[in-house]
Amino acid sequence: MKRLLAFLFAMTTAATVSVTAFADTDGADDNSAPVISLAADGETDIASGSALLTPGKEYNFPVILTAKGESAAISEDDLDSYRVKVDNVSGRSAMETAKFQKADGKYVLTLKVKAGWPTEQTKVEYRVLLQDKSSYKEVSRASAKFLAGYAVLPDSAFAEVADGEYVEVDPSAPVITEEQFEKMDELSGGKAVTFFHDSWKYSVRVTGLEGRNLLSNENAIKEIVSKFENNEFKFVSFPGGPVFDFTGALEIDVADISDDFDGKYFVYRYLGGKLSLMNSTYDEDEDVLTLKTNTLGRFVITNQEIKDGTVVVEMNSGSSGSEGDKTNPDTGSADLAGLAVALGAEALVGAAVSFRRK
Repeated sequence: MKRLLAFLFAMTTAATVSVTAFADTDGADDNSAPVISLAADGETDIASGSALLTPGKEYNFPVILTAKGESAAISEDDLDSYRVKVDNVSGRSAMETAKFQKADGKYVLTLKVKAGWPTEQTKVEYRVLLQDKSSYKEVSRASAKFLAGYAVLPDSAFAEVADGEYVEVDPSAPVITEEQFEKMDELSGGKAVTFFHDSWKYSVRVTGLEGRNLLSNENAIKEIVSKFENNEFKFVSFPGGPVFDFTGALEIDVADISDDFDGKYFVYRYLGGKLSLMNSTYDEDEDVLTLKTNTLGRFVITNQEIKDGTVVVEMNSGSSGSEGDKTNPDTGSADLAGLAVALGAEALVGAAVSFRRK
């Protein structure tokens, strides 16, 4: 009896070892289940969750599939067996596009932030799911977590306001928060603070001011240039149309165009598709135009007079360039998509002359 029991025990042990060995071999062949992940779009990496995606700009993140120890861009062959699904978790209001598609011969997750000029950043999250094509069972998932909006002005930019220094507002970080305005007001003793970038300078009191987006550019407004082909132009635009509680002085350096303009300067505000003539003064010695305003919008400088109130684009024409002076949204969502296609995230064209700090 003892011999029989010993024999049965030995046989059971051998069988167990054989099954275990077979399972390990099978796992080695598979290595692991396929894993989906997202690569960076140039310098923008959404793996950390801290990336800031700019309104109006489109990003393409390559979709990577790792299987049997090898990683490669997901291919047509992979999609014979799997499907990729994109689900929103949060922040959908800030987004225009989020989809899996083929671009430039590669499969990517395309993310486009809704155009606009918010003063706050919105937290956004998407899930990218890899599913078995036959059963729709989830095989793997990747998370796309990021912020949508504009960067905030660094505190170092206004650290010396008390000494009369100007505050440079670089378009890469154009948002000034309520707390920062409060600090500037304290440093300036309630007097006007001067902001600048490239060829513009704006001096205004900031007492009690909430957050503003001072994004600026000097891009040509195409519909105006094409309508008045015989005119010379210079453009200074603040797409967010920030409104201030006090009237300030906007100075525009025109040294780069003075030879072409021959001392003739007509300044217009472009709003609602219409050009409205503005009062301005010209300092010939400094080559500077000055106008008083509490609203920074889209300013058009030309060498030939255009009839005040001239309509360039009808409001119902659908032109993205017909409006630019809008108060900055207070929330992270951007609701001005129709206006910003031409302005929200264009490459910035710098002027040749910058104002010196005092």
